[in-house]
Amino acid sequence: MYGATTSPYFMDDWTIFYWGWWISWAPFVGMFIARISRGRTVGQLIKGAFIAPVLFGFFYLTVLGSLGIKMQRVAELAIGDSSSVDWSKGSGAVDCSAFGYANGALDTTSAGYAAGLQLQQAGYYPLSCRAGPDHILDVVEPYGSLARPFQALILIAVTLYFITSSDSGSYVDDLISAMGYESPPVLQKVYWCFTEGALASALVYSGGLKMVQAVSIVAGFPYTIALNFMCLALWRALQDEGGDEEYRRKRKGFNTCIFDFLERFNPDTAGASAPVQKERLLCVLKNCIYPFDAIRKSKVAMGADYQFAMINAAAITGVLWTFIGLICSTHAGANTHAVAWLFCCIFIFCVANIRRELRNARNILGCALEDYTSVAILFPFALAQMEHEADADDKTA
Repeated sequence: MYGATTSPYFMDDWTIFYWGWWISWAPFVGMFIARISRGRTVGQLIKGAFIAPVLFGFFYLTVLGSLGIKMQRVAELAIGDSSSVDWSKGSGAVDCSAFGYANGALDTTSAGYAAGLQLQQAGYYPLSCRAGPDHILDVVEPYGSLARPFQALILIAVTLYFITSSDSGSYVDDLISAMGYESPPVLQKVYWCFTEGALASALVYSGGLKMVQAVSIVAGFPYTIALNFMCLALWRALQDEGGDEEYRRKRKGFNTCIFDFLERFNPDTAGASAPVQKERLLCVLKNCIYPFDAIRKSKVAMGADYQFAMINAAAITGVLWTFIGLICSTHAGANTHAVAWLFCCIFIFCVANIRRELRNARNILGCALEDYTSVAILFPFALAQMEHEADADDKTA
């Protein structure tokens, strides 16, 4: 229970990296699947693009993973005895010299070379002492005469995986750069193939796979935020297409949009009650440090007592100022910054709850998760949106 801690490599490799990897692949894979699934129903898409791959992945990971565990245990039990089966050191590393291995291959100078060679001739390897890319080929070695055909199939599958992935990525890039034209020029697609390959080669050459992993994680973070809103937008589109009565009875949004700053606060879809561009910009800047007006107006618009709204707005503004003051205390201890982030969470909770109440009072479509996400990521824009909604008349908003 209180033993030595081990290396966090498993958590880093299988949690953080694969999170960034999957997210960074999502934009072009999603568009590619949508493009080739035209004419199919949502149910067919879920079965063919989600359920089937998950079941296949579960099957092959279970089979190959079990083979890998079996191979490692066979190697340990064959070479070790009852007192030396566990070859782990305190650091979590494996004593590969006992298996006869060094640098991922058999080493004639290692103590266990003879036993390791005998195991290898039988088709078994201590996978913990082998290089990572060799594992998938090693686990099929015990199948004897079938090992080579299996390995050939594995190499073919990996090759096809990279080719089709590159092709779909190039196709989506080509589609976007051609402004959605369904039959973009072939030379343009070839250009994207070469540039993607050159970029991948440069990353591998400059820093190996670690560099590719780092770029995937960095690129995946902004898409994580975008995917939250995309999933919500997809759900609303399905509700609209399915004729959901509750969805159609509600207003589709506030009188302003949080992301209108991408259109310099002058979107084509602006309603008649939307404020002018300059007013919106000044409102966002004000709410970065002074959310008092937005909260007070929102509470009053919901029918709250004016004095109660003033007290509520003052308290929440104080919470924000406390967070800013504590986070700017660079010479304070680490606990000070921890308290600062606690105040930040309190601020987000309070503002998101007021946004939810205002949305319900104005019969605006949305959910609590949307409120909390909007405030947590872009709280000045969310506060400005609330203030503009409160300023507008409920019937004309």
